[in-house]
Formats: sequence, structure tokens, C-alpha cells
Amino acid sequence: MFRRSNSSSRILNISSRLGSINKMKNPTMKEMLLSENLSEEQIEGMVNTFLENVKKGTWKSQGWPEIWTDYAVSKLAINAYSRVLARRYKDCGICVNCFCPGFTQTSMTRGKGTHTAADAAEVGARLALLPPHELQTGKFYIGFSPGIVSKL
Repeated sequence: MFRRSNSSSRILNISSRLGSINKMKNPTMKEMLLSENLSEEQIEGMVNTFLENVKKGTWKSQGWPEIWTDYAVSKLAINAYSRVLARRYKDCGICVNCFCPGFTQTSMTRGKGTHTAADAAEVGARLALLPPHELQTGKFYIGFSPGIVSKL
């Protein structure tokens, strides 16, 4: 699926802390998301379960994130998929990470936020272009300090 390169290749998914596993209250889904053997099929199953819960009107009682639920579930899925890819391509020279720019001035925040979308894009570009000796995989970068990082 990916073209191999002589240098390190990078995937940087723009995400959100709203997609953190600790936002998931459903213990079965949380356990699945924490699994070291998490698969694409399981992630797809989680998203389909969420959609079914929404159709039935039961999503609130099923332990899904409470704030901006649809957005949070989409970010849970991208974070989980990034973990799967980071594990799969770890020894192939492809680094897969996520970046949460924080509270950014966008239409979603109605122009409120601590920084502009251009500022967030600049930090994202710097992360994506880190020198190979500084490049890690399977990380979740938060905000504007490259020192703030956690495991996906």
C-alpha cells in the first residue's frame, strides 16, 4: 500500500485529545482499544456499533464519549488506526503518529481558540519533518510543545 523510500516515511494524523481512550466509558470497547492486538476489523466494528447505537437512540447509555460524541468517536478511530499502522510498519521505515493541535480557532470552535489554524499547521509540518534521528513512531503529540508526547 505504501511506496518504500530510502529515507524515513511519515504519516501524521491530525487528531484530538477528545479521542483519548480515557473518554470511553464502555468497558468492552475500552478493553478492545487498549489491546496490543487491536485490528482494523475491530476498529471498524467499534464504529459500526456506535452508528447502530445512534440509530437506536441508545448511544448515551452505551458509554460513548459525552462531549462532541461523533467527533470524539471519529478521533478514537483515527488514534486506534494509527496505533495499528505504527505497529505494522515499525520495522519498515514508516513512522505513524498523531498530533492534537489543541484549542484552535476554526469554524468548529466558532473562531475561539488559543491559536490560529495556520499556527497549528506550522507545528504539524515541523513534526512531520523531524530529522530521522528524532523521529519516533506510535506517538501522540499534544499542543505546541514537542516535549509533550504520549504513547498512542
